[in-house]
Amino acid sequence: MTERTASSAGTHTPGEIGALAGWKQLVKLRSANQERVRDARHVLDVHRRENGQSVSVALAGAIFASLGGAAAGLQLSLHPTTHVSALQQIFSNAFHVAFITCAAIAGIGVLTSFVRGKGRVPVQN
Repeated sequence: MTERTASSAGTHTPGEIGALAGWKQLVKLRSANQERVRDARHVLDVHRRENGQSVSVALAGAIFASLGGAAAGLQLSLHPTTHVSALQQIFSNAFHVAFITCAAIAGIGVLTSFVRGKGRVPVQN
């Protein structure tokens, strides 16, 4: 038997979380009463923003760790007298690459928002 858990979007099975979650939210938005559409849009915007923030933190951490920044930082904190300049260089390079990547993705988001414009697509009944 599949276990169902409660969330802010209703109940779901663990397999339902993921790619189809956006479609489920869209269906819920379209089925909402017109006076509640504004509130529903706000809730969806908050969820999208939170998801974007979580993904950006995960991406920056993954890039930083994969380039050896986390290991270099650990070595610097445990053994600050061995190979300090080499470890500092690794840490610094990993830090810079992680932030440059995040800045590039933010730039793509800015360009996308310019292309999209200010208008919203009206919700159909």
